[in-house]
Amino acid sequence: MKKSGERKIAHNVNGHTFPVVELLHISVGQPIPLLNIRMMSDEREQELARKGAAV
Repeated sequence: MKKSGERKIAHNVNGHTFPVVELLHISVGQPIPLLNIRMMSDEREQELARKGAAV
């Protein structure tokens, strides 16, 4: 697997747009975008669930 210096600004997944950090190249197929997706901690998810917020 190789990382590419080639830049793609953003990638759309299920109607949400995420910034692309790198494009990964494997031996076969098209490059795979490595997305910058913010993650939520378990504590924050539980806190939002207690408040009744949609996660």
